[in-house]
Amino acid sequence: MAIATHYLPVQHHLLEKFQETHEEIGLKFFDVSTTSLQRRNTESRAYSLELVELMLVRAHFLTLSKTDSEEIWHVRGELITIGTAMGLHRDPGKWRMHRDVAERRRWAWWHIILLERSVIKQSFTHTYLKDSQMASIYVWKANNYFFASFRHPTALLL
Repeated sequence: MAIATHYLPVQHHLLEKFQETHEEIGLKFFDVSTTSLQRRNTESRAYSLELVELMLVRAHFLTLSKTDSEEIWHVRGELITIGTAMGLHRDPGKWRMHRDVAERRRWAWWHIILLERSVIKQSFTHTYLKDSQMASIYVWKANNYFFASFRHPTALLL
C-alpha cells in the first residue's frame, strides 16, 4: 500500500479519505510493515521466498521515498545474505520444483542483483557479488512472458 499511494494521482478518490499527503500516508503504511516485519522476526528467523519479496518491496519504497539511504544499505545486505543462504543464486531449473516457484526464485534473485547494482552505482563502491558466483539464468531468458503482466509497478498489487 505504501508504494501504491506513491503512484496514485494527488486528486485520486482513494486519497480523499485521508488528511495527510500521499507521502505521509506511504510512510504510515511503511511503518506498519516495519512493525509487522519486526514481529515476524521475533517469532521466527526462518528464511522464505515471501520474506525476500517483502524486503524487495521495502527496498522499492525506500528508493522512492529517499528518506533513509542507510536503510537501503541494510536491506541490500540482508537480501544478499538471505538470497545466498536460500540458494537463490543457483539456477532452480536443476531441481525438481514447480515452474512458478522456480520463476519466483529467479525473479527474486535478479531483483536482488538489480538492487545491489543500483546501490553500488549510487555510492561508487565495489560489488558484493561477482557474476562467477551465480549460476541462475537471467529471468527474461528463462521466461519472457513473465514480465508481460508487469507494465506498471502497481500491477503487482492487483
